[in-house]
Amino acid sequence: MVRRIGLALAVAFTAVIVTPASAEYRSKVYLDPGKKIDESVSLSIEQLEQQLGSFDDAYARSSAGRHLARHYLNNKQYDKAVEFYRKALADQGLSEIANREMQRELASVYLLKQDYPKALALLQDIRAQLPEPDDGLLLLIGQAQFKSGDYLALADTLDDLMDRLQTLSDPQLKQMLAMSWGSRNYQQSETLLKTMIDRAPEDMTLWRQLTSIYLTQNKQKAALDRLALAREKRLDFSEQDIKLLANLYMSTKAAEKGARVLSEAIGSGELEANAEHYKQSFEYWLMAREQAKATTALKQAASLSGEMELYLKLAQLYMEREKWAQMNQTILQACRDTVADKYVGRANLYLGISQLKLNDRAGARRSLINATLMGSQWQKANQWLQFMQAEPASAKEMRSIKGPCQPLDPDIRIVEDALIASVDQASVDQAGGGAQNTESEASAGDGASELNIKVVEQQRFYFTTAKLQRDTMQQQLRRLMVPLGVRLVRSGGSIDGPLHIFFKGDEIMQGESLSLSAGFPIKGAPPSKGRYKSKILKAFKCASLQYSGPADGLRAAWEQLARDALVAGYELSGQSRQILERSDNGDEISAELQLGVL
Repeated sequence: MVRRIGLALAVAFTAVIVTPASAEYRSKVYLDPGKKIDESVSLSIEQLEQQLGSFDDAYARSSAGRHLARHYLNNKQYDKAVEFYRKALADQGLSEIANREMQRELASVYLLKQDYPKALALLQDIRAQLPEPDDGLLLLIGQAQFKSGDYLALADTLDDLMDRLQTLSDPQLKQMLAMSWGSRNYQQSETLLKTMIDRAPEDMTLWRQLTSIYLTQNKQKAALDRLALAREKRLDFSEQDIKLLANLYMSTKAAEKGARVLSEAIGSGELEANAEHYKQSFEYWLMAREQAKATTALKQAASLSGEMELYLKLAQLYMEREKWAQMNQTILQACRDTVADKYVGRANLYLGISQLKLNDRAGARRSLINATLMGSQWQKANQWLQFMQAEPASAKEMRSIKGPCQPLDPDIRIVEDALIASVDQASVDQAGGGAQNTESEASAGDGASELNIKVVEQQRFYFTTAKLQRDTMQQQLRRLMVPLGVRLVRSGGSIDGPLHIFFKGDEIMQGESLSLSAGFPIKGAPPSKGRYKSKILKAFKCASLQYSGPADGLRAAWEQLARDALVAGYELSGQSRQILERSDNGDEISAELQLGVL
C-alpha cells in the first residue's frame, strides 16, 4: 500500500504548481486511482512533511522533499528550504539533470541567506560536472564571487560571459553590468552598455549610465560625445541631462555651445524660464564672452528674482559696455525699495558713476558720498570724488544717506553730532583720551632743541586702514571716520579720545601717498568685522611734539622731530602716531606728533 502511495506521488508531483507565498499550498494526491475523484484524499503540506519519512521509495522522497523545499523558499523560510533541498539531494531519487537543477536552487537559497562560501562551493561543483557551463550557471557563480568580494575571480567569470554577449538576455546583461560596475571594471561596463544601447537605442537610461561611466573615469570628452549624440537623436532629456550637457561643453572649453544648449532649452520649454536658469545662462554666455547675450539673460534673471546682487551685476555689465542710461535705470529699478546694508555702498557707487557719465554732477557727488558712508566701496567712491574734483562732504552731508538707494535699517543713517564733532573738529579733551605721560625726559645735545620723551599707556583702539594722498588726507579722513564711528556705536562701544593716525617706518616724511591706520581710542570691546578692527596697543615710548599751523607744514615738523631725537641719542622704533586735536575745512591743523623711540 505504501508503495502504491509513492508511485501515485511521483506521478502527481510532476505537474505540481507552487502557489504564491500568501496562499496555503495543497497538493492533490490520489491514493487510489480506481476511486472516484470525490473520494480522493488531500494531504496538506504539514501532513506530507510528517509522512515523508515513511516513504520507502527514493524517487517519492526526493520529489516530495524538492517540492517542500520550494514551498518554504516561496515563503522565505530559507533554513527549512535548505533542509529539504539537502534531504532531497541525499535521497538521490531524481535524475542527474534534476539533481543539478536542485543544486542550483539550493545555491540560490545560500545566496539569499548571504552564505556566499557555501553557494560558491556548490556552484563550482556543478560546473565541474559539465563539459561547458551555461550562461545562467556562470551568472550565479559571478554573483557568488561578487558578493564574496573576490573581484579577481569575478573578472575571469565575466570575461567568459563577454564572449557570449549576443546570446545573453537583457536581464542577464543587466546582471553583468551590476557586477562589472560594482567591481569597478569600467572598461567592461562600457562594452556592456554599448551592447545594450545597440539593442534599445531609445532607452535614455542606458545613455545616462554610459555617460556616468565615462565621467567616473574622467573621460569628459567621451561623455560629451555620447550625451551630445543622444541629444541629436532627440531622446527624452531630463532637466539634469540638459544641464550636464551644457556643463560638459563648458568644461571642454566650448562655452558658446553650452550657453546655446541652455538658451534653446529655456526657449523650447524643456527648462522652466525661471531666475535660476536665466542666471546660469548668463554665466555661460559671459564665459563665452558674449556680453550682449549675457546681459539679456541677466536682465531676465534680475527681473524674475528681484535679487539685488543680480541687479548690481547687470549694472556692472552695462558699465563695462558704457551703456550709461541702462546702467542708471537698472540701479534705480533695484533701489525702488530699501536696500540691504551690504549692498548700499555698491548701489550708490554705480548710481554715482552713471549719474556722472550722464552729466548729473550734483547727483553723482551725493551718491558717491553715500557710498563712502556705508559698505565696502568707500575707497573707490573716494577715488571717483577726487576724479570729479568734488567739494568735500560737509558734516551735515555725512550725517545721513540721501537719494534713491536707502539702507534697510534707517538707524544706520543717523550719525551723532558728538561723533561728527570728533571727526570734523577733534575737540575731545586730550586728558580724556587715555594718553597719559608717565615718563618725561629733557635731553639736549649739541645743536638739539628741547625734546619731550614720554610713554603712552596701553590703550584699546577701533581703527581701519587706508592708502591716502598727502594733500587731501584731512578730507579723506573725514569720509573714513564717520562710518567707522557709526559701526563702533552700533557695536556697543564709545569713543574715548581724539582721532589717532598710525604710521610705520618713515613714510610720514616721504612720498605723496601714505599707507596708514586711523581710529579712536575706545571704551568697550566691539568685535572686529570686515575692515574695522578692535585691538589693544601696548605702551608706546615716543618723542612728542605739539604742532599747530598749516597742514602742509606737517612734513617739516616730523623731519625736525626725527632729527632732534637722533641728535639726542635715541634710536627710532619705526612707528609713529599723529593725534588730531583740531582740523578745520581750511588749511589749519592742530595735532600732537608722537615719534616712536627706543
